[in-house]
Amino acid sequence: LGRRYVEVFDSTPEEMTSKASLGHAAAAAQETDSVLRLRGLPYDVTIPQVTEFFDGYGVGDGHVTLGITADGKFAGKPSGEAWVQFPSQDLATA
Repeated sequence: LGRRYVEVFDSTPEEMTSKASLGHAAAAAQETDSVLRLRGLPYDVTIPQVTEFFDGYGVGDGHVTLGITADGKFAGKPSGEAWVQFPSQDLATA
């Protein structure tokens, strides 16, 4: 992700699932509600890059959902957002 400024927000598994239902690359469901939403990512970011960014926090490729713009002239294009599900609240807030 380089030296980019990325905003991080609390999110929910429900928001992550709703984005997945819109056709986004979807993370696997887990037994945790510890989800963060990232905004300001490069449009060409990949799931492995997001996973690498959170190295040491128990995040694998199956825990990341990339955002896709749902409508408008950029529909179907990457949104610069991602949702990351952590194994525990402690790791999500570390």
